[in-house]
Amino acid sequence: MTANAIAPTWAMLWGTPTVLISRTGQRDVITAACPQALELGLHPGMAAAHARALVADLDVRDAEPDADRALLDRLALHAARQWTHSISVSGPDRLWFDLTGTTHLFGGEDRFCRRVLAFLKRLGFTARIAVAGTPGRRTRSPAMVAIRWRC
Repeated sequence: MTANAIAPTWAMLWGTPTVLISRTGQRDVITAACPQALELGLHPGMAAAHARALVADLDVRDAEPDADRALLDRLALHAARQWTHSISVSGPDRLWFDLTGTTHLFGGEDRFCRRVLAFLKRLGFTARIAVAGTPGRRTRSPAMVAIRWRC
């Protein structure tokens, strides 16, 4: 990259900013936002009307929590077949992997995490992975992996 080159933004890479909304009381509220929408200052919890006023070409879609849960269940089943013997769905956007005794099969924790991230990227997801000895801890020990993704 040259000194005059501009770093790409999500707008350059993906196009239209997108948010998911759900009805809360008498108003529609953002439940999820793509990276481009986040860059523009939109965030979960914001009123959809306010977001539309801020971003003229905003793509607003209804959240589908049941469909999201079904996809998460399918991802968990795939993970149980491919990577680990024990996995569970945790909340609306997380998977817990028990990696006890399995990381050596994938070249260690780092390589395993890169592999899972690449798989999710091919599906169109961005994700964050945390490895901890037990759920809730942040130590590097090959026991549990929490995966959380964003649209």
